[in-house]
Amino acid sequence: MLALLALAAGPASAQYATGLAAPFGITQLADGRVVVTEAFGGQATIVTEETAGGALFPGSEALVTPTGIIQLPDGDVLIADFNEDNGRQPDQVVRISDGVATLFATGLSNPQGLTLLSNNDVLITEGGSGRISRISNGTRSVFADTTTAPLSAPNGIIQIADGRILVASTNAGNTTDPNGPDDKILAFDVDGNLLGTFATLSAPRGLTQLADGRIAVTADKSLVLYNPDGTVSNVITTSLINPFGVTQLPDGRILVADPNLSSTGTTGETGTIRAFPLPPPVSSEPAASAGVTIGDAFPNPSTGRATLELTVSDPQAVRVTVYDVLGREMAVAFDGAVRPGATARVALGGADLAPGTYVVRVSGEAFAESRRLTVAR
Repeated sequence: MLALLALAAGPASAQYATGLAAPFGITQLADGRVVVTEAFGGQATIVTEETAGGALFPGSEALVTPTGIIQLPDGDVLIADFNEDNGRQPDQVVRISDGVATLFATGLSNPQGLTLLSNNDVLITEGGSGRISRISNGTRSVFADTTTAPLSAPNGIIQIADGRILVASTNAGNTTDPNGPDDKILAFDVDGNLLGTFATLSAPRGLTQLADGRIAVTADKSLVLYNPDGTVSNVITTSLINPFGVTQLPDGRILVADPNLSSTGTTGETGTIRAFPLPPPVSSEPAASAGVTIGDAFPNPSTGRATLELTVSDPQAVRVTVYDVLGREMAVAFDGAVRPGATARVALGGADLAPGTYVVRVSGEAFAESRRLTVAR
């Protein structure tokens, strides 16, 4: 297990929103609204900074125990919902479009996390069965289960920029097999093949990839940042109570949903959303070797075409990718071999980007670095 207390703590947090009934999942919609699922409130809620409670997200009023939440490219919202054996309705994922909820998937067992793949398939973690389901063009199939991977109670799930799918799996609360697989984050390829263990830590839950490429993970009372290679970058805090969902705002802050559950598992409207400023890496991803030089993007700010120059001493494949501040891939500016000693000039396509701040990630066979690019008009 990760020895969290051996690493320096990060910056202090601030309350973003309070008065929520077990906030579980959290996401920021394309229109800027932050939406939280309230597992004990039976609804999704639009929250505003420095306020208590929030406004009902239209279409979510009939939910029982909503958990994971994502937005689809067409603007519709998916919410995982399980019934806690109360018989009101089967475990399901609902799709909310213009305030109207329809059934997206059923036949699930305690659906928890949701993620949208680059091919528009949706993956759903099922904590009650140790299974991950794939929904492709309305058809459900098994992506992975306990017969193919050491899954116990999978929770958070994301696809990161390099295509891998990371899944938080915890054995906490497993009454069937209390000595089952250790708590860990597993890595899969897009076909559901297990690639191995990304990280091992106690009770991992929420996952999101930040704009700078690091992966934010909520775990047992903690918020931890990992580099893409699975090494720890920062332990931001170890003083949360029951952290679950996590997302990043355009200003860089990291929001964490903390239900504030009591030891009996009950709660009133005491759950909070906490905001953490983004810290610089403590133990950063592999630095460029002595034979690698990466310049800054120029001109910066850019009103049109921007360029980045790099040189390598050894021949190798290099990929240059542009991300927005939410970690979404906007463009692959270069993906190919770079000759040793020659200066490669990469056009970043500033003219095709909306005004804003972007992260340019340059990765080779033995290094990875990021540069900032600001586009202005």
